[in-house]
Amino acid sequence: MRRLRSLLVGGGVVYVETQMSQIKSPLPVFEYASDIYPTVAIQDKKNLALVGISNQLFPNEPAVRNLAHSYDFDCASLSGPRNAYTQETPYRQFFKLTKRD
Repeated sequence: MRRLRSLLVGGGVVYVETQMSQIKSPLPVFEYASDIYPTVAIQDKKNLALVGISNQLFPNEPAVRNLAHSYDFDCASLSGPRNAYTQETPYRQFFKLTKRD
């Protein structure tokens, strides 16, 4: 988030698509991928040291909103009933982050 903020001018926008935790909570939660517990994705332990492997933490929506707020972004979810991709792929979600001045 810090890097994204540094790349944008005030009012600049970045769109983020991410794997989402299915943990329902009004509080920010990050789910850690695991090979031994039932999570939304496997950890794939043998590939942890490789560059390019996706992150191993999956946020719920309050966690994304909290992270955006921490770096002075306005955050809007672009997922929902009119988004065919996230309807077909419920473990993923889109967000629009706008850099506040």
